[in-house]
Amino acid sequence: MKKISLLAVVALLALLTACNKVAPIDLENYKPIKEFKPATEAIVQAENSNAPYDLEKTVCVMNALEAAQMQSDDFHSYLEYMARQDYEGVAPEVLRAKAKLLPIMQHMFLLQKQHKDMDEMWMLMRSISTGASTAAQEMTWTEIVQTIAMGGMPPLTLFVQDDGQVDAARLSGFEAYEKQKNLKGELEDEIAKIKEAYIAYLAEYAPVYHKYMKEWDAVCIEKDKAYIDVYSGRTADGLRDAEGILQKYPNNREALLLKGMALVMIGMEKGAGQQAQFETPALNLTPDTASTPQASGRPTNGYFENATATLDHYESLYPDRTAPALIIRARMEMARGNVSQGLAYLDQASMEYPRQAEKLTDLMDSYQNRSYLNKTPEGLYLLSLYRSTMEGYGLFSPNLQKANYYYMQGDIERSSTEIYNHFFRRGNQGVYDCLLSDMEFCENNLKPCFSKLLIEHSYMDVNISPTRTWYFTKKDNEINVELENRTDYDLENVRVFLCLHYTDMYTNQYDVVKTASVSKVPKHDTTDLGDVELNFGDKTFDDITRYRAIVMTDDKICWVDSKEYKLQTATQTLADSKTGKGQKKLEQKLNELQASGLSQAKVMELLGGVKVYGGPGNKEKSWWDNFTSSSDTEKLRVEVPRILTMLEPVFCINELNGAGAVHPEENIITGTNIYLKFDFVPEKGSIHQLYMYSEYGNARITINFATGSPKVTKVEKV
Repeated sequence: MKKISLLAVVALLALLTACNKVAPIDLENYKPIKEFKPATEAIVQAENSNAPYDLEKTVCVMNALEAAQMQSDDFHSYLEYMARQDYEGVAPEVLRAKAKLLPIMQHMFLLQKQHKDMDEMWMLMRSISTGASTAAQEMTWTEIVQTIAMGGMPPLTLFVQDDGQVDAARLSGFEAYEKQKNLKGELEDEIAKIKEAYIAYLAEYAPVYHKYMKEWDAVCIEKDKAYIDVYSGRTADGLRDAEGILQKYPNNREALLLKGMALVMIGMEKGAGQQAQFETPALNLTPDTASTPQASGRPTNGYFENATATLDHYESLYPDRTAPALIIRARMEMARGNVSQGLAYLDQASMEYPRQAEKLTDLMDSYQNRSYLNKTPEGLYLLSLYRSTMEGYGLFSPNLQKANYYYMQGDIERSSTEIYNHFFRRGNQGVYDCLLSDMEFCENNLKPCFSKLLIEHSYMDVNISPTRTWYFTKKDNEINVELENRTDYDLENVRVFLCLHYTDMYTNQYDVVKTASVSKVPKHDTTDLGDVELNFGDKTFDDITRYRAIVMTDDKICWVDSKEYKLQTATQTLADSKTGKGQKKLEQKLNELQASGLSQAKVMELLGGVKVYGGPGNKEKSWWDNFTSSSDTEKLRVEVPRILTMLEPVFCINELNGAGAVHPEENIITGTNIYLKFDFVPEKGSIHQLYMYSEYGNARITINFATGSPKVTKVEKV
């Protein structure tokens, strides 16, 4: 009897518990409140459309919604974002599954309004969107953080096992929230209900997401091959790759652009009458697009005609993403001899890239989610090709295309102007990541025009240091940036783009960060550019292995390096000269020097005429000493002709790596000279050797203090 009573009590308690349990959230019969109606109606309207789905649009919207959920500050901003989305072309099953999140969000929204203990419900919403990241199989934690830092989202497949089922144990955001809030009673039940509903939502949405991402990955492999083939000169293969994609996805944006570009490149070879380096692809051209005589008797280029039709189709589908197509049209018209039309297309593209920037780069999240692209140079190259097309740099820069045209015409001034316009446009677009490759492109391909824009950059230095708090402790995720101007002119309207190279990066990979702009950097002065927050994954100041900067003013642009970097370069140049390793590079530099009108013989002649001051009892002043209050007239000072700043020189008394090396305490440009001042007084009768190190060659100047006035007795190459 006693045993029966105990069982009855247990059953009664179970019944009472079940009766008191909060009813689950109904994901099926959802009725949106006022705040949720716009987002709900936008999804439902698109879901009921009978239009065929577009894979690219589907993936773009899926990733955009996931990213927005993590980045939005509150319910309202995320709901507004969902309501503004264009869902046309998104797969209906994606919309149906994604709509199941809205009743969960609405329940959380109402709870937040009713209970002050739940005032952080949106933060729970954000945390559960990435709650599985600590247990991810596809990506490491560092890779996920880097992806998020670059504006991407860890893929939802982190929540999904290989069989497509939801791994509920990975929803760690709920556990973290419960620990922080220490909830009791009804609120604890509400959290359990939200968790249960969220698992049900994921059970439907995650496998759907997984399905379309797998389909997208397969397309990406085909696109990757097309990019590599087109840009590697295997244009016929690239054309076949693009057409293969278009057979399955006729409106694929990148495939249409790649096809148009491949057709133009082949047409340029055929039009130039050159022997093709590849077989003519089977294009299945219709008679009106084949190479046939026109009424005038002039043959048309079938490849160009096909390219025109392809680009027409692209622009009709994507009128708000026309900039890359305009670049391809411009190249085609230039090849046809229609220069004015080609330049008009380039002018139009220059205006369209900033306006279309957001639309053109809307697939960037999808590229960044493919984390393996960041693990190889080839993957980074593919990313750069996509960015080049959609952001308008490199081959797809309208300004650099015009700069190249004017350069070939011998119009150096207009070419230089277009180079500057390119960097100005890119800075205004807010896209800085590939400014560094643009600089290298101009140095390698447009050197004479680019040189006209260069400030005497070897006499400017960028310096970084960890930011310090008021109690002098270091902040690892912030750096302070300073720009030192050792020239004799002020820099005005200065914009500085800092290029940071971290540990684990490839050799030529940098993270580019814009610092605060300043109205003026005075001559012979150092300007504080403020603090910059590091936002590349979990990297800190100690992870920075080297850095450079790109400096722009109203009419100039140049590299700026740190003093340490310049010394390292000089050290490497010295080592290479001793081993002969750098001979080929030296010959290239000497050819550049000769082209600029400054031969190596002229350099040695100029070094022989340097002016030297100082020594015991020597009161003679240099030109610069007359403008300073310095009384150190016995210290060694040297004036070197200013034109030698072209060599980007590094000066040192005694050999650079020797124990007796003395670097100048002052090294500035003033008037017609480089002014060097060393913190030592040469002994009477002593002989000192001033070394000048440069990528254009090294030199040694012997200075004799035996007489009253120091004299240069010998100049030689080393």
